[in-house]
Amino acid sequence: MAIMAAHGVNDARNAARLLAATAKECLAEPALAPSNKIALNNVYRLLEAYRDNPFFGMEWSPEPDATEAISSLPPSESHLDDLKIIVDASIGTVFRDEPADRAISAIENVLRWVTYPAKFSRPENADADERKAAEFFTDFLRRLAI
Repeated sequence: MAIMAAHGVNDARNAARLLAATAKECLAEPALAPSNKIALNNVYRLLEAYRDNPFFGMEWSPEPDATEAISSLPPSESHLDDLKIIVDASIGTVFRDEPADRAISAIENVLRWVTYPAKFSRPENADADERKAAEFFTDFLRRLAI
């Protein structure tokens, strides 16, 4: 599954909902992860974009051209700003006083060892990170309910 939000007419919330639901399901049942590698890699990319792109969540709207100005279709919005707010809130709820960068790293590490168990071994003290990653996706999906 490709990240649908890359296309301007798609709502990023829908793509994020599908990705987060898949991640949550794979954390609950790791045997599903190998068949969902593409979706889990897209979750990883979404988290990386949130962490590394200072403009993540900022909407850009160019001036409409003549055909857009007379269109009867509603303007399309990607709602990336909503995703940033939701990720911020979910990190704050689940990881409390931890820096966002540490929270994202913990979630990404869990996704790595669940998705590629032969390549990345699960650390001995990974229970807390695994629990927090699952809580993050649960909270994220709850907040994302439209």
